[in-house]
Amino acid sequence: MFLLLDELRTLLKEEFTHPRFREDNLGAESYSSIKFFIGQLPTEAADRYDYPYIILQAIGGMDTEESSWVDVKIMAGAYNPSGLDNAEKSLQDALNIISRCRIALQKVQNVGVYSLKHPLIWSAGDPDTDNSQPNPYAKAEIVTSWVTKPINKKVEDYLE
Repeated sequence: MFLLLDELRTLLKEEFTHPRFREDNLGAESYSSIKFFIGQLPTEAADRYDYPYIILQAIGGMDTEESSWVDVKIMAGAYNPSGLDNAEKSLQDALNIISRCRIALQKVQNVGVYSLKHPLIWSAGDPDTDNSQPNPYAKAEIVTSWVTKPINKKVEDYLE
């Protein structure tokens, strides 16, 4: 599964070669490229200077005799250095990041030995849940499902 996350990171990095997003640079608005993480933000760098980011997480899965599934969450985070006067900027950036991810995923149906299954489920905040938008930060996410051949009892079969 880590290989899927790593290959998704490579795929998405290609999609974000040129786009730049707002960041706070000691009070002045400047622009930064996306930072990519697998699992979570690093503890030593979990502050606003990690924005904008994409985090890839394997959040669950299922094995049957016919196939193996894994659900991957793609989380996007953005920071609005302009404060309350321009509160929409961080949400605009988070939605832009998620839209670019959705476009990149539609271009490929296979990543390594995994095949993307539809629908892609995305969200960008709901004030009644844990996914609210805490100004000046915004987040959005996509949950994707991937399927591959069933788990085999021999490790060698996965090294091909």
